Amino acid sequence: MVIDKLNALETALSNLLEERNSLRRSRTELESQLQRLREESRADSESVRAQADELAKCQAENARLQKEQEEVRERVEKILTHIE
Repeated sequence: MVIDKLNALETALSNLLEERNSLRRSRTELESQLQRLREESRADSESVRAQADELAKCQAENARLQKEQEEVRERVEKILTHIE
C-alpha cells in the first residue's frame, strides 16, 4: 500500500518534471521568436524611415523641377511675345 502510494507519487512528480521541462522549452522558443520579431521590427522601421527620407528627397526635387519648368515656360513666353 505504501509502495503503491510512493509509486503514484513518483509518477506524479515525474509527470510534473516533464511538464516543467516542456514549459521551459516552450518559453525558450517563444523568447527566441520574440527576439527575432523585435529584430525584424527594427529592420522594418529602419527601412520605412529610409523610404520616407527618399520620398521627401524626391518630393523636394520634384518641387524644384516644377519651379524650374515654370521659370523656363515664362521665359519662353516672354521671348515669343517680343518676337511677335
